[in-house]
Amino acid sequence: MAIYGKQKAIATNPAKANRTVNFSVEGRSTRGFSNNYIKARLKSAISNGNIWPAFQPIVSIDSGHLAGFEILARWTASGGRNIPPDHFIPLLEKHNLIDDLTKALIRSSCAQARDWPGTFFIAFNISPCQLLHEEMPDWLMAEEVRAGFPLNRLQIEVTEGSLHSQEETAYATLRKLDSLGVKVSIDDFGTGYSSLARLEAFPFRKLKIDARFVRGLDRDAGKRRIAAAIIGLGQSLGITVVAEGVESEKEASILSDLGCPLGQGWLFGAGVPAHEAREMVDGLGTPHTDTPPLLDASPFQQLHQLRSLYQQSPAGLCFLDVNLRHVRVNDLFAKMLGASSFQITGKTIDEVLSDPTLDQLREILNAALKNDHTPTQEVVIAERDYQVFVQKVVDVGGDVIGLSLVTVDVTEQKHIIRKLHLSDAHFRHLAEVSPTIAWAARPDGTVDYISPLATDIEGEAMQKRIDRWYSKMHTDDLARVRAEWLAWLPSVRPFSTTFRMAQTGGNYLLMRSRAHPQLDENGAVIRWNGMISPLIVDEGA
Repeated sequence: MAIYGKQKAIATNPAKANRTVNFSVEGRSTRGFSNNYIKARLKSAISNGNIWPAFQPIVSIDSGHLAGFEILARWTASGGRNIPPDHFIPLLEKHNLIDDLTKALIRSSCAQARDWPGTFFIAFNISPCQLLHEEMPDWLMAEEVRAGFPLNRLQIEVTEGSLHSQEETAYATLRKLDSLGVKVSIDDFGTGYSSLARLEAFPFRKLKIDARFVRGLDRDAGKRRIAAAIIGLGQSLGITVVAEGVESEKEASILSDLGCPLGQGWLFGAGVPAHEAREMVDGLGTPHTDTPPLLDASPFQQLHQLRSLYQQSPAGLCFLDVNLRHVRVNDLFAKMLGASSFQITGKTIDEVLSDPTLDQLREILNAALKNDHTPTQEVVIAERDYQVFVQKVVDVGGDVIGLSLVTVDVTEQKHIIRKLHLSDAHFRHLAEVSPTIAWAARPDGTVDYISPLATDIEGEAMQKRIDRWYSKMHTDDLARVRAEWLAWLPSVRPFSTTFRMAQTGGNYLLMRSRAHPQLDENGAVIRWNGMISPLIVDEGA
């Protein structure tokens, strides 16, 4: 967005600027007036301050803090009427008054913003013809010194088209501006004649993504790809990126996800007079400079991070596109399929798997493409057991772009679990034959563990198992044993008692319960460990 407003294509295109125009000045058509009259009216509007600087905020998308302002030219005619920039800018170009306008805008805006708090920048647009004036950096510096605004917080924006002709002269001007501490931005990137060679050759400090690639990017995957490419390019080159034309929170959120640091547009504010801009300085928080050390979140950096993650992961990793083709796999994932990552990349699952695993995995993957949450699945490949975690992957606009797979070999773990189940069952049956039971209690005497019997419910909560044991004790013994146990605790000595426990068929088994204290280094009880074993059968109890 230029200082001249949104119609800068007219102002910066020599072919359009030199043609006959019939624009209005202060509501009156210029047709029939002499060039001298029109030029005099334009000069009067500039000198009298009728053409004034509007401050449009540029903010940090993540924090909302103010980074700077772009200065836009606005003309308020007699009676308070606003004259559109596309009416007066071509006339200023035609009558060689662009320098006069730029100087007036710089002088006025910088003088007003000079004493505002913070380190915000002020950006001005320079037309192609001004870029070719070798003396432009000198008068620009003179205006800054006159206004008292720090030169290192001044930014100049040039369009891509302005670099297309007389490149050497333009390059010399930009280099001189850069040497003075003035940061140079390339405006409306992606719409003109730019090339990677120019980005390297010219001392650009900022790229501005043209609004046409920003508006509606939440609905257009093509715009998202273009915006992501420009942001990535800026990050890779160490150049700050600004998105123009941001109009919705959704667009701002996507730009933030793509790594764009700064935004400009109706969402953050239109161009306003200086007194309203001063309120923005306070309202948007402590102004931040837009030139901190850049966080390298470029695609180049992300590629190497991803590669390192894939290489070092202890699990099999894979990314499939929506056609179920292997885009990226690590060595562990490839080994699971009995191949190398090179052999698998680019192939579909049909080309690397066979039935019945293929059918099972295809069903899992197709379900994941349709659902947001997919449960962990188990598959068997080459006689080994794998847990498969599948996650649908969407871009920042919500479009599905593929599936992420994580596979973990659980063959050994499942073997151990099976052995543990067998051991637990074996222990339960031994307890049924000779019911010797282990138990444990906290220092206050509360029993918190009793080993299982074959008749116990597998997976049952421990407290329910303990309560069932108490229910089997003879009612005459329960209160007695509890009283003995609580009275014994302060002695910190081994405990022993007997009680009757109900058996199937109504008989009781006489049991002995013993416990030994487990002490810490200071002699305090940290746990009681006990054992219950049968004594004799009491047939007539």
